[in-house]
Amino acid sequence: MQLLDYWFELTAMGMLVAVSGFFSGSEAALFSLSRSDCADLAKGTRGERQAAALLSRPESLLTAILFWNLLVNMANFALTAVVAARFGGGEQASSWRQALFTVGSLATIILFSEVLPKSLAVIRPRWVSRAVSLPLTVAMKLVAPILPALQAISDALARLLLPNLEAEPLMELADLERAVAIQSHETVENETLLIQERQVLARLVELADTTAAEMMRPRRRCLVVSPPVSLESLRGRVDGVGEYVLVTGWGSDEIAAALPLNRLGMLPPERLDLRAEPLSVVPWCAPASMTLNQLRQEGRRVAVVINELGESIGVVALEQLLDAVLRDTSRIDPNDAHGPALAPIDDNAWAASGETPLKRVAKGLGPWVDARDDVATTSESLTRALVEARSLTVAGLLQEQLQRPLHFGDEIHFEGLRWAVVGGAVDDIQDDPIAVRIEPSPRDDSHEPGAPRREGQEGAP
Repeated sequence: MQLLDYWFELTAMGMLVAVSGFFSGSEAALFSLSRSDCADLAKGTRGERQAAALLSRPESLLTAILFWNLLVNMANFALTAVVAARFGGGEQASSWRQALFTVGSLATIILFSEVLPKSLAVIRPRWVSRAVSLPLTVAMKLVAPILPALQAISDALARLLLPNLEAEPLMELADLERAVAIQSHETVENETLLIQERQVLARLVELADTTAAEMMRPRRRCLVVSPPVSLESLRGRVDGVGEYVLVTGWGSDEIAAALPLNRLGMLPPERLDLRAEPLSVVPWCAPASMTLNQLRQEGRRVAVVINELGESIGVVALEQLLDAVLRDTSRIDPNDAHGPALAPIDDNAWAASGETPLKRVAKGLGPWVDARDDVATTSESLTRALVEARSLTVAGLLQEQLQRPLHFGDEIHFEGLRWAVVGGAVDDIQDDPIAVRIEPSPRDDSHEPGAPRREGQEGAP
């Protein structure tokens, strides 16, 4: 018998392959969308909004797609078996034709139902998602009555095959703090917790205890431009301004968008403001950990920090937040000479930048203070004094004590430590990075330990 005698079955098999390819491509396109893509779809056309609605229930969507794909493929396999059996006509010599037809059908199903649709779908996932949203909605409604039963079967199989599988509980900040505390009680049992892991945990805890105002790059040290923006207008102006160029809104002085410097070479040279990335907005008092979470949820890389009056006072970049967790706090950002830095100079002194948060100083110097006999304070007293200070940074503390801008050579004695300005200044003429040396104060019986003593100011002792 000729293969063309089964034109009806072959046509049905081709249609089933196409339907299976539709579901496979739909799955690849929808589940390859990023969080920012989903947010954009929710604000787009009707088809895009429908796709976003489907992705709001990912488990039900995936179950429906897999169910229909499995049903279609089973029907296709059944037709393949029927045609192969009839094609042989019961002759022993025709067995090779049956095997060849079966292998060819399976190869066709794999290629045109799985590999090719998924490969094409991930090239333009948003376009494919918009195109398949309506048919998938209908398919989900048809299978909706049996979805609870399918979910129950899935849960039962999971309990049968993996009886000890339990949902991981949410980790609280206290859990992280206890994990970090292990480093001070190192034993054989916990020695597998590596030093690098403990440091990351410690920085993660610190991030949850740090505000956006402490982490932000102040607006005065950013390059803020008004639209229209061209590549030529930025030439020679981007050194030392961070990872982004900030763009204001039309007719406004408030920051509205950001241009990543590492992508300027890939963008058209004119009207760069039209390709700037949107920003998240966070208040100055928001924890840095919440800022990181908001950036992740909104799929953005820069957050603008506003004060209580709603004015933009700086920005926090995603790279900066990740740096704070994954890198050593003593690292100096090459793009930000004014940025936070805290590192020991030798056994007797530490070097800090003017913008180093006081909370970081308290955590960094605490063990060092307790290990020394020539410091008239303790880590608890130092931490309490620095946290209760009105200022947030080292430079702010010195200005708070001196009640004026800083100059080279200024120093104060605070909590048994000498804080001396050894580089930079803050005045109307100069704006160099502030460098501060922190070391034990000389013993002075006439000076009460813990009380600040100002020097470098007229009238000060």
